[in-house]
Amino acid sequence: MTPLLVSVLGIVAVLGLYLATISGRHAQQPGDFVDAGLALPPWVIIFAGVGVTLASLGLPDHLRLLSTFGLQYNQVAVGLICVALAATITQKRIWLAARLTSLRTLGELLGGYFGSTTLRIYMLFVLFLFSIPFAAMCLSQAGALVSAATANDVPSGLAIWSIAFALFLCSVIGGWRAIAYFVAAQSLLMLALIVFFGAFMGFAIDRLAFAANGIGTTGGVLADKIPGVIQFSAGMGKELPVGGLWTTFAGLTFALSLGGIALSPGFSFLSVTSAPRRGFAFGQVWMIAGLAAGTLMLVGPVLAAEISADGSLSAFATRLAALDPMVAVGFTGLL
Repeated sequence: MTPLLVSVLGIVAVLGLYLATISGRHAQQPGDFVDAGLALPPWVIIFAGVGVTLASLGLPDHLRLLSTFGLQYNQVAVGLICVALAATITQKRIWLAARLTSLRTLGELLGGYFGSTTLRIYMLFVLFLFSIPFAAMCLSQAGALVSAATANDVPSGLAIWSIAFALFLCSVIGGWRAIAYFVAAQSLLMLALIVFFGAFMGFAIDRLAFAANGIGTTGGVLADKIPGVIQFSAGMGKELPVGGLWTTFAGLTFALSLGGIALSPGFSFLSVTSAPRRGFAFGQVWMIAGLAAGTLMLVGPVLAAEISADGSLSAFATRLAALDPMVAVGFTGLL
């Protein structure tokens, strides 16, 4: 499966370079390289926003937790509604304020409004404080997945450096427009793959594990119920609350924290650099709160039950490879 996986990842990298080249030709002045001329198409903003949201949630972690705690964790997907709500309330206003003041970043807007240079520096500090560790975490997970899928034929370090260099090259050639286009293309592919794997498991397996036995959990964790509104314990790592961790209050606080994705400087810059358009709220609600959350809630438990039955994500990928190597490569690419 190693040559096939490397070939598919190479095709994705070539797609990114193609989009970067096309985007570079659209730049008419140096500033367009940084902000795409403030004219990103609406479809790019819609799909890129979905991709950023799902990446922040963490699809591999979401499937692992869903296979461990069952349907009580599935309520977390509903928290994506908070992302759409926060984006709808704030981003349109940030976009309008940026156009009225001719300022292009959230830090400039806040610094100009309050007349504070310190606030601009603080926003830049927050951006780097969260973006660099988040990028490192994503690259680390990607390298570990590639290494596990290829039985260490491609070491994780080599995979991390290769992916990082490909992304760096795309950004250098095409600038912000290329980054947004590439993220939007990957987001569309990710949504299509999630739906595909849900349908594939239904047709390729005689009886789904979710339909036969549900999601197998251990340690007294309730697989199909939310364990109360709130529970107290000795602390994380010391004592597991009766029935599981994901109470109603845990789901609520997690959902509120997800709303911070739409308030981040990076997400705000994505909105500020978009072209004037109507229907921003419509796109955010139906793509993030509707399509993304609905897909995770419906397809996630099906995949989680199979992962729980096999014991781990890698074991599930091995079973997919026995059915069809290309499907296993697609699942690795999805994660």
